[in-house]
Amino acid sequence: MQTAVVSALLRYIELTVKMREFEDLFSSQVVSTAAELFMVREQRKRLEREYRRIQQKVAQGDYDTADEIKAEVDEALRSFDGVAAPAGSEAAPEPGGYEGERIDAATKARIVREFKRTVLPNVHSDTSEAEFSEFEVAYSAYRSRDYTLMEALVIQYRGEIGLEEDGQPLTLRQLQTRLADYRAAQKRLDERLRSLEQDVTSAEVSAPDQARKRMEEQRERFLHAIAEEADKVRDLQDLLRDLAATARNRSRGES
Repeated sequence: MQTAVVSALLRYIELTVKMREFEDLFSSQVVSTAAELFMVREQRKRLEREYRRIQQKVAQGDYDTADEIKAEVDEALRSFDGVAAPAGSEAAPEPGGYEGERIDAATKARIVREFKRTVLPNVHSDTSEAEFSEFEVAYSAYRSRDYTLMEALVIQYRGEIGLEEDGQPLTLRQLQTRLADYRAAQKRLDERLRSLEQDVTSAEVSAPDQARKRMEEQRERFLHAIAEEADKVRDLQDLLRDLAATARNRSRGES
């Protein structure tokens, strides 16, 4: 029983690391660049609206002086802050709240108690010679209150179900409870692993270089679009300034 849980745990950690690497790469190569494109595109749209609005008011004779036009143009050029980021561009939250896993409060309290007693002493540098990666996995599970991983780690470091614990014999009822806990933990972890394996695409596992290349190509497309939008923004800024300059020159000619 313990061997099956540990095997599933190690496979889950391996796939989680793979996914995290690709998520980090996707975030840096694609998501952040897409967010930048969104921002500059929103700036361009806002400037277009402002240019059309001010241009229309000029044509209708709604301004009494050139200074009024210049004031609105200056305001339009300043109003670039506060553009909302695109939905989904926020940093991903820490894992932990798995909707399909129903664990009651008493079980959660038991898992935390056993985790502190069994796992932490076996991974912390003050009380063990474990690799830092082991501590990192354990601490991440504890910090995010991932009870399924925490219990799997408890089972890993505790070992197979024995007839005694801490030198004290376990009663038949305790042994039955422990076996039920192991089986429940294995079931939750197996379900979690199946779900994760569905999320990890074949390209990420079997052809990571191709997946990275596609990300880089997507990033290049975004960068090209950003450059085009930035040119349009500069053109609109010049058009707005021209509106103010034309009005000022006309005012001087009339005076």
